Amino acid sequence: MKDLKEYIAEIILQEARKKKKKKKQSNKSPSWIKKGGSAIYKNKKVKILEPDIRGPFVLIKVDNKEKSVNYSRLRKPNAKS
Repeated sequence: MKDLKEYIAEIILQEARKKKKKKKQSNKSPSWIKKGGSAIYKNKKVKILEPDIRGPFVLIKVDNKEKSVNYSRLRKPNAKS
């Protein structure tokens, strides 16, 4: 009976450790997205005006228009398609 209790306690501890290790999604932009830098958005090179606005959004300039997009939609300018 004692072994069963120890086994159950170990399983509970392992599950608690797994939950702690899970990383929360951050709203902070990746380090490569910098003000005044460039990125690729819909196969066009864009300029980054503000890297961290409301939530996971970045303010960019594309075709002389300002637009806010999710930073996950941007690619590094030297990244291959």
